[in-house]
Amino acid sequence: MRRATTSPPVTIPEKTDEEWTIWWDIHKSTGGWSRAIAQTEAGALERAQHFIKLGFFVYAIRDSSGALYMDEEAIATRFVTVRPVTQKEPLQPSPRPLVQRDADDGS
Repeated sequence: MRRATTSPPVTIPEKTDEEWTIWWDIHKSTGGWSRAIAQTEAGALERAQHFIKLGFFVYAIRDSSGALYMDEEAIATRFVTVRPVTQKEPLQPSPRPLVQRDADDGS
């Protein structure tokens, strides 16, 4: 008989007036950017860093009042050490190849 499993209740954070906006795009462009929303400054910076790791372009971060918090140059300076993940640099090390054993080797 299967036992019923319960999961912890999901807590949805309440919407606040403080919304930070991250303007980004997949390709280098002069407009028509995508927008992401974060609830805090830390969340906006974390989101921008994640986009850069994915190889996206982050153009601006605006604070909750709509004022420019960081422009493209400031973002590039802050995240200069963050590099996009590439196929040549996998997130996880490759597993070791399996070694075939002969069936009659006595083990």
